[in-house]
Parts: sequence; structure tokens; C-alpha cells
Amino acid sequence: MRKHYPKSTIQAAALIKRKWKGCKTWSREGLLRWVQWFADNGRLIGVFADGKVAGVALFRFVDSVKDVRDSEYADTDGELCYIELCVSKEKKFIRAMYPVLWNAGFSSRKFVCWARDKYSSREITVSVDQLGRRLGYG
Repeated sequence: MRKHYPKSTIQAAALIKRKWKGCKTWSREGLLRWVQWFADNGRLIGVFADGKVAGVALFRFVDSVKDVRDSEYADTDGELCYIELCVSKEKKFIRAMYPVLWNAGFSSRKFVCWARDKYSSREITVSVDQLGRRLGYG
């Protein structure tokens, strides 16, 4: 059990706890450990405002969605960029993360997948080319 986490991990975890229903029953330590895993593996994007975390995106590179379902820590460096979550205090911070996410991994993969809470967590998978056109990068 890790006892000390960077301030940015603590702030990111607090924002995730407030904004993402998927972790409502998790312990604080479990959430911090999970967020830190993404940070340690270069799979966390954060946006800051006034010195605090204002937006967070967690993602993994896997071979299939099954890899995500099989383990919350799977990252096979595969061709699918799975966006675990993307939360923020305001919509403008989500938009600010798009180009960072694009450069951090979307553009080097074949597919991107995410689940939308408002659609009962239905997973949506699109080609990177299609996403690039939608975001104005293609």
C-alpha cells in the first residue's frame, strides 16, 4: 500500500471521484493507486487552471476491448486507444485535452474506443481517421 502520492494525483483522483460514477464505491487508496498507475505509465493527461487539476483523461493502448474488461491495469501497447475516462470541471477543459490526447496517442493508433455514461456505458469504437476528421485533424 502506497502512502504518499503526488499532489497532482490526489487532485486528479478527487476530480474523478466527483465527476465519474464508475468509481463511487472505490476506496480512496484504490482510486489513488489506479490513477497513479496511469500517471506512471504515461497514460494520464491533465489540464490545470489556477494551479489545480481542471480536467483529466486516462487512456490505455490495448489489442481489444476484451483486454480492458479482463484487467483494469492492462496495457499491451496495441492498436486500440481505449479512453478510460475524460472528466473536467467545465466543458472547455475537455476540449483543451483533445489536441493533447491526439498527440499523446490517438494519431499513432488505428482505433479509439470509449464508453459514454449518458448512453448506458455503451462502447463506441471509431477509426483514428474518422475521429481525426471529426476533430478537425484529418
